[in-house]
Amino acid sequence: MHIRRRRQSSSVAADSSQSIWKAFGIIFLLSTVLSVFILFRQRQWQGDHQRAVLVVHSVGDEVRQPLSLVIVKPENKIQVLPLPPDQIVETPLDYGGYATDALVGLTQLENLRWEYLTYAVSLEYGVAIDGIVWSKEPDLKNLSQVRKLAFLALINRQPSTIVFWDRFKWWVWLQRVPSYQFESVDVAQYVDGNRRLDQARYDRWAELYLQDSAIRGSDYSLIVQNGTGVDGYAHRVGRMLGLMGFYVRGLETIDGLEKSAVLLEKGAEPWSAQRLQSVFSSFPSKKDPGLVEEKRTNAVLRVGTDQSVYFKK
Repeated sequence: MHIRRRRQSSSVAADSSQSIWKAFGIIFLLSTVLSVFILFRQRQWQGDHQRAVLVVHSVGDEVRQPLSLVIVKPENKIQVLPLPPDQIVETPLDYGGYATDALVGLTQLENLRWEYLTYAVSLEYGVAIDGIVWSKEPDLKNLSQVRKLAFLALINRQPSTIVFWDRFKWWVWLQRVPSYQFESVDVAQYVDGNRRLDQARYDRWAELYLQDSAIRGSDYSLIVQNGTGVDGYAHRVGRMLGLMGFYVRGLETIDGLEKSAVLLEKGAEPWSAQRLQSVFSSFPSKKDPGLVEEKRTNAVLRVGTDQSVYFKK
């Protein structure tokens, strides 16, 4: 009897242990599936559209860090733009002029979000930036270096503001690019003697070789309304959007405009509308068919006095 009871107790304990392990297995499987689903929902790089990544070369001190732009085009071409470190860039929000290698330090010193850094670079060079990747290399001279950086970012060996699935797509995309489709652009040739960008010469080149062909071909139009009180700011924003391929129908100055917003036409959002929202991802976005129809355009971009709020942490 005692032997039989011991056997029954051992059998019950074994069954109980197996049940616990099964429960843990099911919980682990469900949590893994949920995590993958959440990461998948966070992806933004849908479709084979032009993408750009800002690379921060963390090779010096925390204050002076050189920058590069890596642009991937739908025709499987890579453009790398090393930004001249001593070029002066007029920053948004009236922080004044800073050298490009000091923009990271400014962002950290003023406790601003990383969107401020990408917006400052976009405003100067007319490139829609999808995120930031940090690198320990001083430059990116060939396709192999770019692929290595993408892989290190993918496995979290290098910091990045890009979500996992988009980093994965970036890495996969780079594998399709042939080595002869890698181009390094000497941006320094467009910097004048005052260490400022010669916009006339740079813009002519950018309109031919840097624009997003899908946006340019869509003839997507918009109007920029400036309520910041900063003279010429609408022109700067309009220039940036024009270089990206948007058709800027007009620039307006509106006194007392407090709230920034991206106002869109009714209906499905084409790639151009999605891109506009990603460039101004900090701004609220909504449908306003009445105003858009009144202006006879596809979108209205309002830049108000509250712009600084969206860049603060």
